[in-house]
Amino acid sequence: TSLVGSGHIDKACIISAAGDSTWAATAGFTVKPEEIQEVIAILNETDKENGPSVTKAFAEGIHVAGERYVITRIEDRHVYARHV
Repeated sequence: TSLVGSGHIDKACIISAAGDSTWAATAGFTVKPEEIQEVIAILNETDKENGPSVTKAFAEGIHVAGERYVITRIEDRHVYARHV
């Protein structure tokens, strides 16, 4: 089964660790390069409890595919967010 097929997630994408490409994405879920870089900055700080990108993401949310998301959890190089 797929992540989206689980019924718990509406949209998803998998991006390279370098942040230079999208490996897979839900149809119509187009992530801009600058949005990818924002997510990569967060992932690069997951070992730092108070890194500036992580702190900003929790305070302000992130934009993915042109829409705002609130961060619900960041762990193990995964960012979990909810559409607002």
